[in-house]
Amino acid sequence: VLGGLNLTGLGLMTYFPRSESVGKRVAAASEDNGRLGPFLILLVAMMLGGIVYRGATVIVPAYFEMKNQAIFQWLSTVLSGNVSRNLTATTVVSAIYLVGMIGQYTGGRVADRFKLTRCYLIFHLLTIPAAFLMAVAADVPLVLLAMVFFFFLLGMQPAENTLVARLTPKRFHHSAYGTKFILTFGVGSLAVMMVGTIEKSFGIETIFPALGCVSIALVGLILLLMKKTRGSMLDA
Repeated sequence: VLGGLNLTGLGLMTYFPRSESVGKRVAAASEDNGRLGPFLILLVAMMLGGIVYRGATVIVPAYFEMKNQAIFQWLSTVLSGNVSRNLTATTVVSAIYLVGMIGQYTGGRVADRFKLTRCYLIFHLLTIPAAFLMAVAADVPLVLLAMVFFFFLLGMQPAENTLVARLTPKRFHHSAYGTKFILTFGVGSLAVMMVGTIEKSFGIETIFPALGCVSIALVGLILLLMKKTRGSMLDA
């Protein structure tokens, strides 16, 4: 099924235009050359964002299976017991990811209207209180907090991608997004080991506060990025 979806996407790509107009090439050539320092800061920030994203997605199904007992009991009553805790948890997680999709669209609209670094900062900043509160919440409050968390965690992506495009020096244009995904999903996969270690040592409830601490470090890097680009042509 997944392979079929990929082939469908490949088929759709054949209908996309394959060449740029002369006007677009001239405009691209006239853009500023980016700045290596801010770009490197952004790469580290994206790596931390990848750790938060991967850590959250790894633990959420198991966490919800344990913490959403009231929701499970209600669904069991409604469906005459024909539901499992795992099914309940994964269904709730799917609903949360749908909210995250809305967050991505909203983030794109916001990034079109306001300063990119400020949008990037605010979206990551708003994930922090939700992450800490998820450690003590359960059932409906936990689901609502998770919706807030993933709304902003996924909603920052349009601003982040545009920052990559603006800050990448021209000599790295061929590899900028490849580097981003290596750091986000490759290095970010270390979150799996981190989550396992935290769960064994301190308990599953401490995982989201730990991810919140990573987000605090990420916010610090975004503030540094804003300082490095302030007053320049790349003050995004």
